[in-house]
Amino acid sequence: MNKYFLYAAAALLIVACTVQTEEPTEEPPDVVPVTGITLNHPDAFLLVGHMLSLDAVVDPDSATNKTVKWNTDDTRIATVNSEGKLTAVSPGTAMITVTTDDGGFTATCAVSVYATGVITMTTISSEVSLIMMFNGADDITINWGDGGKSNRRDYTINSGRYEYKHSYSHEDAHHITITGNTIETLFCSFNKLTILDVSRYSALGALLCHANQLTTLDLSKNIALRQLRCSYNPLTILDISRNYELIYLDCDHLQLATLDLSKNTSLRYLYCDNNQLATLDVSKNTSLVYLMCRYNQLTTSALNVLFEALPDLTDLTSNTKAGPLIPQFPLAIIGNPGASDCDVSIAEKKGWEIYEEEYQGQ
Repeated sequence: MNKYFLYAAAALLIVACTVQTEEPTEEPPDVVPVTGITLNHPDAFLLVGHMLSLDAVVDPDSATNKTVKWNTDDTRIATVNSEGKLTAVSPGTAMITVTTDDGGFTATCAVSVYATGVITMTTISSEVSLIMMFNGADDITINWGDGGKSNRRDYTINSGRYEYKHSYSHEDAHHITITGNTIETLFCSFNKLTILDVSRYSALGALLCHANQLTTLDLSKNIALRQLRCSYNPLTILDISRNYELIYLDCDHLQLATLDLSKNTSLRYLYCDNNQLATLDVSKNTSLVYLMCRYNQLTTSALNVLFEALPDLTDLTSNTKAGPLIPQFPLAIIGNPGASDCDVSIAEKKGWEIYEEEYQGQ
């Protein structure tokens, strides 16, 4: 056989094998660009040494590159780490900025840092009782407004909590000032308070101020608040739009015509009996497991809308009830105009149990 013929055949065979074994080229995956970013706290009010976790939400959720960078414009006032944990260093103001790698989109948090927490109140009672719980060992000072003062050691034990009492010689208005950085819980109920200012104490985790004479209550700077009981006060407005961490809310026996819960996505327990609510939107409260809304102005259609918005609890299980004779996931609606005609089966199919008991006092 001619050698040139053999060389040509071999060359054709090599080319054929090369064509047959060539791997197909994969198309690069589609890149979803970032379109924006938001922060869970557009502003923050902290005491020196306190911390706050900032959560950045990158849009859209399907974005390919969600990497962000954190920055503070003044490390002497506040610092922030790579995970968004904010630490208050010294009194003053600072701006925290988070920036996306993709697109350079930004969101900011304006931080105000205070040296010492201050709570003020005005009472017209002849005897005041304050109960507190603390999250540190630092001292506090209570100025009773008549020359008398108490510090942290001047307490008596009441149900395992620190109670501070003071008596006045008359029931004229007295102005009380509490200073300190470690108060976690303040119980100031039943004191005939006409004014309560907690706006300079952002670290407060629980506030129980029910059964007073408060006509206003500013909670806009109490971003750490998880529990609030402000029932039995002549309040016509309750703004909890900045209390993102709120888990427990008792606002019954106020004079509320509206109640905006759209920002309280952690809310689990809601008591709003005996108000003037014609609607109640819980569509954002996906953690809700306890709802008392008796004696409001909820019509049949308003109640049905409420039931449709309730979270589905059928997958939740528990070996304990909410309390003696109380259903596991109670829903109380009696006393509303539409209570007898609404379709409670909408709620029952979601695991809620209708609670028929009357309201039991304070």
